[in-house]
Amino acid sequence: GEGEGEGEGEGEGEGEGDPPPRPAGQCGVDDDCASGSCRRGLPGGACACVDTVDCSATSTCSPFGVCVTDCGVDDECPAGLVCSAGGRCAAAGCSVDDDCDPRFFCDTAFSAPQCARVPCAVTEDCPATTTCTQGLCVEN
Repeated sequence: GEGEGEGEGEGEGEGEGDPPPRPAGQCGVDDDCASGSCRRGLPGGACACVDTVDCSATSTCSPFGVCVTDCGVDDECPAGLVCSAGGRCAAAGCSVDDDCDPRFFCDTAFSAPQCARVPCAVTEDCPATTTCTQGLCVEN
């Protein structure tokens, strides 16, 4: 029948010509970053940095060596991130996958579990609106 089917890639590219720009400081691959290095596991990815000059105008270099967005409330952070007490976007803490944006999962490998990109072998392993890129589901 017609309707909501899970097609074989048909019609998924509406507006393919110009995807929304990735927020400054976020990345899917190393080439997205001025530093040439993307820490890809975080939701949205984070460009590596040595100093704040390596980051965009709206982000600063964290003590962990990644560009982080300054914020006042969670809504100022990209999906999968929350505004920390220090006024910077950080990975959201979680207990179960449902605590995270649907594009991410709860990675319990950390001492404090946090939302992270989903590992994958092929795009079919990934949540909707993400594509398998170098072993991780990256937001389209």
